[in-house]
Formats: sequence, C-alpha cells, structure tokens
Amino acid sequence: MPSYLQKNKWRLNSNHDLEFTVTQSKGLGSVEALSLKGEIAGASSDQLVAVVTSKKVGGVEVTRIVKLNGRWQADDRNRLCFAVSKQDGKKDVLVFDGKWEIGKDNEIIYRYRRTDLVRKRKEERAIILRGAWRVDGKNKISYLLDTSGESGFVFRAQFESSGVVNGLGALKFKVGIGVSRYKRPVEQVVKVLGTVRWNMTRKYAIEFEAVGARGRRPGMGVTLSRNLLGGEAFLRLKRLAEEKKAEVGLKFKW
Repeated sequence: MPSYLQKNKWRLNSNHDLEFTVTQSKGLGSVEALSLKGEIAGASSDQLVAVVTSKKVGGVEVTRIVKLNGRWQADDRNRLCFAVSKQDGKKDVLVFDGKWEIGKDNEIIYRYRRTDLVRKRKEERAIILRGAWRVDGKNKISYLLDTSGESGFVFRAQFESSGVVNGLGALKFKVGIGVSRYKRPVEQVVKVLGTVRWNMTRKYAIEFEAVGARGRRPGMGVTLSRNLLGGEAFLRLKRLAEEKKAEVGLKFKW
C-alpha cells in the first residue's frame, strides 16, 4: 500500500501576501502541490484575517475570508512576527520584515507597501495593534495585546532617560529593529508613561505603574532604583511621587 503524507505551510512573501501551500506525497516519488495566495485584511491580538481568491474549474474565481489563529511575538531582531497555530501542534511563523512605529494612542503601527498584481499599482497598507506597555527592566520592555499576556512582544531595549509628562512619569527607551534591507538597525524611541509612588520601605526605590493605551491601567509595574534612573532623574520622579501623595492627602483630608 503506498505511503501518504500531507504537509501544509503558511508564509508571508516579500509583497506582504499570505501564501498557503499544501504538499501531498503519495509514495514512489509522486508529489502534488497546491498553492493559494491571500491578502491581509485585518489583525487582532490572536488572529490574522486574509482574503483568499482561488480559481475553480471553468475559470470561476472564488473569494473566501480566512482567519488564522495564533499569537504575536517579537524575534531576536525586534521584528513583529505572528505564529500561526496548526492542528498538528506546530506553528508557522510569519515575519513582518519592516519597521514599526508608535501611534498617538500608544498603539503599534506596522506600515508596508504592496503591489496589487491585478491592477498593477502600489498600495499603502497598515496593521494596527492596540495593547499596553510593561517595563521589564533596564534592557527589556514588553507590549501586551491581551490581559493574559499570551500574545504580545518582548523587545530588547536600551534605557535612555526619564522625566515628567503631563503629571505622569515618563521612561524613554531606544529599540533597534533589524530590518533586512538596512545594514544597521532602524532605531525606534518608545516612551512609556505611568504613575509613580515613593516606596517608603526602601530608601532609593520608586514604584512605577505603566499606563496603557487610552489611559488603561493593566496593573503592570516595576520598582525603579536610583542606579537605574540616575541621580537627577530619580529626584525628579521622587518629587512627582511626593506631589501626587500630597494631592491625595488634600483631596481626601476628611
């Protein structure tokens, strides 16, 4: 009885089209392959949505909406990736090999250009992901897309400075994105805003709680030491924490 093996794989090509290939091996060197190509139509914390068009017998085109389940992650070059979950437990990792930026509402925006092969014209597209920043330490920050923390990005970063913006503490990090078409990493500055509280039990420590997109408080914080922030920055955030404490005391003096 001839052996039978089927493999399927998702990949993202250089035009940012989603490609799906099914390879069937029926033994004795016989191999059959079927490929479909789709266009990204949307994204969420655990899904990529694509529009896939295929031709049937007689040249009739059939368009379908395909939803790929999975989770977002960052690779070792700080690029955005989506790991597609498959029935066999394996994952196909789609790498978005381009630079991303931070929007006005704290969202991550990935912009790209693709060529519409039917209309023969270039199109500007964007994928927008909303979540909340978390400070993981001096050389690492995270961007979580859901409250469970299963989907999101952990970026290697360099701490730059700290300060005060509109009554909130501000920590600035520099992130290098290793895009293939550039010899050097593309630098992205990330500013994380949050509330600060003076830690009375430790002489040189400040509690920093990050504020997520649209003012959400995901309950993620970190203890900032004087060694991390430096003398002047530490004192600046300490004064902010003391002012906030004074405001609360006046507001709730009764």
